[in-house]
Amino acid sequence: AEKALLLRNTAHSGNVRGLQFNPIQNNLLASAATNGEIFIWDLAKPDKPYTPGTKSPKMEEITHLAWNNQVQHILATSSTTGYTLIWDLKNKREVMHLSYAGATASLAGGYGMGSMNMATGLGVGRRGITAVAWNPDMATQIITASEDDNNPVIVVWDVRNAHAPEK
Repeated sequence: AEKALLLRNTAHSGNVRGLQFNPIQNNLLASAATNGEIFIWDLAKPDKPYTPGTKSPKMEEITHLAWNNQVQHILATSSTTGYTLIWDLKNKREVMHLSYAGATASLAGGYGMGSMNMATGLGVGRRGITAVAWNPDMATQIITASEDDNNPVIVVWDVRNAHAPEK
């Protein structure tokens, strides 16, 4: 068992809820914790993890994370707050957030080439997001799932036009 130990580190101060290897850069591992902490680990130098950007107040308890299957520096994280954040690791920042609350959905930020697309709406009644997954064939499509057992919702988003989910 001791031979299998990769690293013992105290970078996370909360429970780790998500781990995923980058599908393009196999030496990168993303980890996310219940207290909103996200770290990227380069297995070539695992003693120096880095964050994808400034910790977001929209990510209290991270529930899931997913690397984009075609764009190696894009990572998504979901939270009990009802937000899914898209991170650009190349620029080390949150580039947008997705939020769905039934009739109202919101987006803030931009994607690619420095574009800005601002919309309003805080998603009153928003449920936590339990899972997030990128479409393996379409780099701009992401799917989120809610935690509400009475009214489970799976939502498809296209981040090029993410002011509302796709129909």
